[in-house]
Amino acid sequence: MKKQYFNYRRKAGFILIAVTLAALLAAIVMILWNWLMPAIFDLTTISYIQAIGLLLLSKILFSGISKRGGRPHHHYWKKRFLGKWENLTDAEKEKYKRCFNPES
Repeated sequence: MKKQYFNYRRKAGFILIAVTLAALLAAIVMILWNWLMPAIFDLTTISYIQAIGLLLLSKILFSGISKRGGRPHHHYWKKRFLGKWENLTDAEKEKYKRCFNPES
């Protein structure tokens, strides 16, 4: 019972921190927009709600929407590198190790 209560408190704390950070990020976006964009591009200022919308729009445009919340193929490069690395000979592996870590 006590462990279950601790898990709920931990999840609630995580949610509180995530909401606080999102609110802080929206405030930073709003402040930077209102400081820079009107002066540079002669645009109007935005409200806090519009800053949240801008963050959501940029999240959708730059990282997409997926069930996992992140990039859909973020392990693609790692799998590709490991596949190539396994096909190298021992001499080639040593050459690359020396190239990227000259101290060893």
